[in-house]
This record gives sequence, structure tokens and C-alpha cells, in this order.
Amino acid sequence: MDLKSVGIEITPHFIRGALLDVASQSLFNETVVSFPAPISHQPESFAEVNPSAIVQSILAMINALCEPIESDAEIWISGREGGLILADESGRAKTNFISWSDRRTKEKTVMNKSHLDRLADQWSDPKFDQLRRELHASSMLAMLYTMADNGTLPDGVLPLTIHDFFISHLCQQPGTMHCTLGVGLLDFQTNDWFYKALERAGLGDLWLPEITLGLEYVGRIKSGKRTIHFRPPVSELQTTLLGSQFSSKEISISLTGNPRITAIQYGNGALSQASIPYFEQQRLITTALSAQPNIETEIAEDIPSEKCCKLAEQCVSVAADFINLDRFESILITGCPIEASQRVAEAFSTQFQKSVRFSDIAAGLKGLLRLAQT
Repeated sequence: MDLKSVGIEITPHFIRGALLDVASQSLFNETVVSFPAPISHQPESFAEVNPSAIVQSILAMINALCEPIESDAEIWISGREGGLILADESGRAKTNFISWSDRRTKEKTVMNKSHLDRLADQWSDPKFDQLRRELHASSMLAMLYTMADNGTLPDGVLPLTIHDFFISHLCQQPGTMHCTLGVGLLDFQTNDWFYKALERAGLGDLWLPEITLGLEYVGRIKSGKRTIHFRPPVSELQTTLLGSQFSSKEISISLTGNPRITAIQYGNGALSQASIPYFEQQRLITTALSAQPNIETEIAEDIPSEKCCKLAEQCVSVAADFINLDRFESILITGCPIEASQRVAEAFSTQFQKSVRFSDIAAGLKGLLRLAQT
């Protein structure tokens, strides 16, 4: 079957796309549009986006990229974890997309605790420590718990990421989720839902999407004479590392979204919640950072060197408790705006005493290209 490949990367601010030319190992016709804005006139903590606007933006990009192609096409999608949309078994939206910037999970409730804190309290058992570290305001599980806590979680709906909803909606079928998007949701010792943690949080009766472990097609639609095939959406974290040619001699520090430290798992150690799926039969070990300041959100302030140093100090402290730093030669930093790169490089190279390099803006699409090649 003669197929052309298209890559789509979905982030809170932008939707990026390109033709993935496997033969030349190149990206063509790179396109960027803004992610649709939240609906106006909502409560201050709300950040909901019309799902139709998101679907139309992604579909318009796919159609534009496929226009010069006469053959069938396959679509590779990567996106950021978190956010939430509820849908039915035919991919019809039952809510707006509750976006990554929604902050209802941090609203104060009983005993002046936030929903996020109340969920963390349910996981006081040490076996849930990693899940507690992965909790953040925009995590899907935190949003589901908040809706249940507020009595606004309907029955008989499927919680999906916006990337999985897009395919479910177009193909009019139940949504699925690739294992790489399941940080904070899955038991990575079994690559299945963390049912014990869900039950402890009072969410044991949720209807949950099927977990996909491979990259086989998860849906297809007809577009004129062309058939468009969809690969399962995968995590922005993993595709960015893959597109950056991340090596086992490096530590990755992601400064966007839910900041984290990541390394390729060394040897065949026992699986744990810190061990998550990667590609090419490898796994990653990773831990979340409560990174302050957040480079992504504070860049408009022209972050001074002192703040970069504070962030680097925090990262080296967490990393030293997490992994043996002596076996790594360099640091890969992802998600750092160009404006801050020099200050960040100086701070991190000083703290870690290692060389620093940065991923480029197209790293996620390059990661999708590498997946298409395999």
C-alpha cells in the first residue's frame, strides 16, 4: 500500500504539522497554527475550549498537507499529557475540552484543601508515591476526581485526551489511549490502568478507554478517493526525546508542561511507576519536578539569571536523589524558549558540571518521522 505520512503535534499553544518524508528523512511543508482559544465569559478558574474548533483546526491542517498527495495517507499525532474531554462510544463530545490551563483542581474545598490535595490524601500508602508526584493541576485523573468531588461527573462517558478524542470523533468509535500518554494514570508494571489507585480515589467505576501498547492503526476514514489511516497518538515527551536523538549517556530535563527529569532505563532493572514506555523496545525512568520558576510561563518577564540558577539547583538536587549522575555525560533540555537558552545553559552546566544541549522546535515532528520510518 502506497502511503504518505503526515505528522501533527498538539500543544497548549500551537498545532504543528508537516509531511514526513521517510525516504529523505526530512520534514516538508511545516505548518503552525494557534491552538483554539478558550471559550470567553467563564469563571476565572475555567479554561474550556470548544471541541469542534479543535477538530476543525486539526482537520484543516491534515487536508492542507494531504492536498498535493494522490495516494492514501497515514497520520501520526503527538501531544501533551493532561487535559480532559468526555465523549460517548461514537466519539460525540459530551463536554467541552477542559484544557491544560484549567485550574479547577486547585480550588479550595473541605477543610480549605484543594481537590488536588484531597486526591493526594487518598494515596498516602507508599505504593502510590510515584502517582502522588505525578499529580498536577492539568492531569486527567485530577480533573476527573474534581468533577466527581463536585458531583458533575456524568455516568456512561469515556474520558479522553484531546488527541484521542479527535480520532474517536472522526472515526465515530470509542477512543483508545496509547501507553505513552498514561503517566499518572497507568500501572506501568502491567501497562494497564492503575485500578487500585482509582478505587482508592473513588473512581473505580469509571468507563476507561482501551490501552494500546503498539503503533498499529486505530482508525481510518475516507476522504474523497483517499483513505486516511490513523496511528495511535503518542506522548509529546517521548517523541521530543526521540526526535532529539536522546541517548543513554544523557539526562533529559523538560521545562514545559509538567516539568520532569528523564533518563533511558539502564539495564533490565525491575519495572516501577518511575519506569515508563519509550520506543524501540526501551523504557524511560522519570520523575516529576515541582519546578519553580516555570520557564514556559514566566518567559515574558525576561527571566534573570538568578531564577535560572534556582531552577538548576532544584533540578540537580532532585536528579541526584533519583539517579546516579556519574554515569551521564551531558544534559538535554527540552521546552526551553530561545530567549532564555543562554542563561539556562550557563546555570545548568554550572550546577551539573556537564555539557548542555537543547532540543529544537521541530523535535516532536522529527520524532514522529522516526516512528514513521520504522
